Amino acid sequence: MIYDKIENIKKYPQIPADAAEFINSLSEETETGRYTLASDNYVNIEEYYTKAEKDCRLEAHKQYTDIQIILSGKEILEYTGIEGLDIDEVYDKSRDITFFKTPDRKLNRVILEKGYFALLYPHEAHQPQMNYAAESLKVKKAVVKIKSKQDIEFRKVTSAQDIEYLANLGDKIWREHYIDINSIDCIEYMLKKFQSKEAITAQLTNENYEYYFIMYRDSIAGYIGIQPHKQELFLSKLYIDIPFRGYSLGRRAFEFIKQKAEVKNLPQITLRVNKKNYNTIDIYKHLGFRIKEAVVTDIGGGYVMDDYIMEYKIKK
Repeated sequence: MIYDKIENIKKYPQIPADAAEFINSLSEETETGRYTLASDNYVNIEEYYTKAEKDCRLEAHKQYTDIQIILSGKEILEYTGIEGLDIDEVYDKSRDITFFKTPDRKLNRVILEKGYFALLYPHEAHQPQMNYAAESLKVKKAVVKIKSKQDIEFRKVTSAQDIEYLANLGDKIWREHYIDINSIDCIEYMLKKFQSKEAITAQLTNENYEYYFIMYRDSIAGYIGIQPHKQELFLSKLYIDIPFRGYSLGRRAFEFIKQKAEVKNLPQITLRVNKKNYNTIDIYKHLGFRIKEAVVTDIGGGYVMDDYIMEYKIKK
């Protein structure tokens, strides 16, 4: 789930440009009804009164991603992943909706109010229209429906907007992933040197890098960074964001990487992995990589990378 200010809507590359433009045009005076956008996307403008928590239902969709925007009023929206939820009403394809029983555990919640939006993916169940205060409030809301694409796809990073989003995502993942391996100071240094907007821009412009977002049901679930050389494809980065782990996205991303190597007629894929990154080493071994050698590289700032070089042979 993404919750942010409307003014930042164009920072999210998974939101089509026409949908972002329509969202920016919304106001309390926008008439209720259905508005058609491009590529099977559409918007419903609706009015209703909020309800007590016991009268709200937990729902999810398969065909569309929701962007919910309050035009007037205020409500609470609760949300959680659909994994492990009990179905209350089976999927209705004509309405693109499944209802779930509200679990006993506490759900995540946000306050939906004017000036903000909540983006909810198909793998996220949500319970909207809940009273913010003790009494019911009249709400006017826009629900933007973005047609979900295939289960997984890989979208090339090209624009400055893409690069900014990638740098922010990398910052988040690296801080979570490397906290048990490197010091905070080292992580900060490596982020600036290898994962900042400036570093990524230089890699794309001068170093023959290619970056791809891993898109899972319209959500940016992670990213890939590759660098073709004469005799190998260097796999610089393959990261999956925490909410999207457990969907075999890493394995499927590696199949995409192998295809890139095959298309470029490169006989092997190489990568570097920190020697203390035991889980990742095991994953790469399971994918068919072998440890080729151990290397220690001075990266400046008083820091070194103490890595294994691993390689994967492309089968002919």
